[in-house]
Amino acid sequence: MMGCQQEVIYVTPEIKGQVIDKETNQPIESVKVWITSKDLDITDANGLFYIPAIEYKYRVKAPNYHDIQDLSMSSIEFISDKYITKSYYINNFFSTNKAQTTITSSFEEKRYIDMGKVYLTAKDAGGAKVQEEYIEGPIAYCQPHQSQKTTECIPLQAALSHTQELHTE
Repeated sequence: MMGCQQEVIYVTPEIKGQVIDKETNQPIESVKVWITSKDLDITDANGLFYIPAIEYKYRVKAPNYHDIQDLSMSSIEFISDKYITKSYYINNFFSTNKAQTTITSSFEEKRYIDMGKVYLTAKDAGGAKVQEEYIEGPIAYCQPHQSQKTTECIPLQAALSHTQELHTE
């Protein structure tokens, strides 16, 4: 009977945030925020989005690493006809556990990312040559002197401080 118990691997973290116009500082409605064609959200009138964790459920045999690698290493993209598309690699973010007291990368533990504000740049009327902005490298927590408008960072979780050493798994 033990083989009948359903197990879960969380392939991606739960991700939430708000999309803002970089010039006007206003929320942007109707931006597609997606990881895959079926794992997406569209921002509401306040620019808010939420993408639940992608789960891999199994009863007998856990998937091997290669079965989940493509999704776990995918990007989150922000797409709108009026704005330059912005892409982040999910693995470049710190993910926290439910208590938000430790940073984790474990697939067995549900992970969370609060991106805070994601600023998009409007396309120019003449059709900007740059149509996509790839954000590479690790995305750290914002330091007290940093603004998400000028630095690619995510808000520090309430349970953490800039002075404490973060515990990672």
